[in-house]
Amino acid sequence: MMDKISESLGTLTPVSSVTESKKDTLPEVIEEKTKDIAKRVIDNLSNDYESVRENLHKLIEESMAIIPEVFHVVKESQSARMYESASGFIKMVSELNKDLIGVTLDLEKRKSGGSGIKNDQSEVQQGNTTNVAFVGSSDDLFKMLSRRNAAIDGDFQEVKSD
Repeated sequence: MMDKISESLGTLTPVSSVTESKKDTLPEVIEEKTKDIAKRVIDNLSNDYESVRENLHKLIEESMAIIPEVFHVVKESQSARMYESASGFIKMVSELNKDLIGVTLDLEKRKSGGSGIKNDQSEVQQGNTTNVAFVGSSDDLFKMLSRRNAAIDGDFQEVKSD
């Protein structure tokens, strides 16, 4: 027996059974679409990486080819401004090389599951602490230092607090 909606639409399958079957496949469809989007993002990332890498290589090659001419012009002119410009040009070529390495490292981090954000413990700068404030009484400070010194010396006696 067909329901009224199916009859008026001219369908053989009742609308309620189609809706129920779509509910069962919705998580699968979402998972499939998510995988498809992720694949496209990875493909785009790979294409962009190759394009950026190729551009950087071209810039580096062309810049390296020009350096002998730059040196020749600088030697002939003996101008301080020319030396400064040549220095800037060489620095720019050096930065292009660093950028090329950075792009490669960033892609490798992304492929290995990293975010590409620099937050590794190895990259944390170690420095000197110059200003430290202790909030507490002199007795608290003495107890804290006693515990620290005991831990450093290997004497793990518990210092009782009042």
